[in-house]
Amino acid sequence: MQVYSQFNTKEFNKEYTELTEMKFTDMKDFMSKYWSTPEQIESTRAKMNYIFSFFEGVGVLVYRGLLNPKYVDDLMSSYIFRSWHKFGDLIVQARVY
Repeated sequence: MQVYSQFNTKEFNKEYTELTEMKFTDMKDFMSKYWSTPEQIESTRAKMNYIFSFFEGVGVLVYRGLLNPKYVDDLMSSYIFRSWHKFGDLIVQARVY
């Protein structure tokens, strides 16, 4: 439940909402809108690191058998799927660089 208590904070939900409400069509569009000035890069990177690091940590806990995947499915699957749907292509493309 400690994982859920972090997930359920006002700060997490604010950052998550701002991140998932970004509008872009592809990597080039994303870069021009959210990654073109030092201020944008800092803000966007902070949001992405905060949210995606949390989900990565949840994945590690599930993988290591420390967190039951049923709890993740019950409590946060829609958030995880929405994040991946929104940013999955960008994440895959960023791994190339």
